[in-house]
Amino acid sequence: MFGGKYNNAKVLVTGNTGFKGSWLCLWLQQLGAEVVGLADAIPTSPALYNILKLEDTIKQHWVDVRNAEAVLDAVRAEAPDIIFHMAARSVVRHGFTDPLGTLAVNAMGTANVLDAVRQIGNPCSVVVVTSDKCYDNKEWPWGYRETDALGGKDIYSASKASAEHIAHAYVSSFFGGDDAIRVVTARSGNVIGGGDWSDHRIIPDFIRAIEAGKKMDLRHPEATRPWQFVLEPVSAYLRLGQLLLTSAKIHGEAYNFGPGYANSITVATLLETLNERMTDRPLDDVVIQSEDKDHREAGLLKLTWDKAHAQLQWAPVLSYTETMDLTADWYRAYLAGNDMLALTQQQIEGYFNKAINQHLTWAS
Repeated sequence: MFGGKYNNAKVLVTGNTGFKGSWLCLWLQQLGAEVVGLADAIPTSPALYNILKLEDTIKQHWVDVRNAEAVLDAVRAEAPDIIFHMAARSVVRHGFTDPLGTLAVNAMGTANVLDAVRQIGNPCSVVVVTSDKCYDNKEWPWGYRETDALGGKDIYSASKASAEHIAHAYVSSFFGGDDAIRVVTARSGNVIGGGDWSDHRIIPDFIRAIEAGKKMDLRHPEATRPWQFVLEPVSAYLRLGQLLLTSAKIHGEAYNFGPGYANSITVATLLETLNERMTDRPLDDVVIQSEDKDHREAGLLKLTWDKAHAQLQWAPVLSYTETMDLTADWYRAYLAGNDMLALTQQQIEGYFNKAINQHLTWAS
């Protein structure tokens, strides 16, 4: 899997206590990597990081990415072979409630990680994870390509576009001619799956509502999103890392990652699908529609991942039905008090087996 590149590699994951970061760490451990984490806190309660007991198996640096000196000290102490930079404010509404904090974490946090790599100068590959929200969204019906304009009409989107600009400025200013340091950026969004407990996200809000026997607020039922299971982008990040560790061919590039195009579904339809798998109640008993005039979100946003398919031989594995089945299975098991580490490992193995059956290059 991934050409064996992660076996015995030292991998630093920033934001490793978050939802995607925890899935990535567990998969890296299964690949034989020595995983080191860097995060300022455990962001939610409950948290997948705790559920998987990652605190017992990962060396952790409790560092805020806004602290440039502390980031430099951690990177110098670990001298990683590869960094997956995922530390971020990851919810659009955070840009409205704490705009300066969102900009500082997402933009300057990225600069601090890259500058630490620059100052140390050791051979290192860096995958900078941003978001589909980095594009200047014009609400058009086709997917954005990597050559489309970056931008942002809200603070969160602007912070992600800034992270992209910062990463590519470091490449052209400091890493352009040195094969020892290699950097790529990865753009994806609308990730769902077991273990997400973030505020202001559709599925965590739904799970909290049914657990508490209350109704959840549904703010934008008509919004259409390309929903993808968490292992889709995580497999993409690992594929990028594999290729960076192999050669400098993709150094300096940006890549979109997304689900199959049939996975673009409205929020209302997503909840109907999940409700069918999680409860025996009508959706109206679980959801109440509310207005959210203060925090505008995009009605339509999707990415084209043709470049990733052509250059990385990457493609999504799961259908919408499979995505929803895996997500519902995880939360049902959690609510039933099952062994979640074993189930999460099984979902990774099942995803890998599907990738083998689809003859995807990274699965070899």
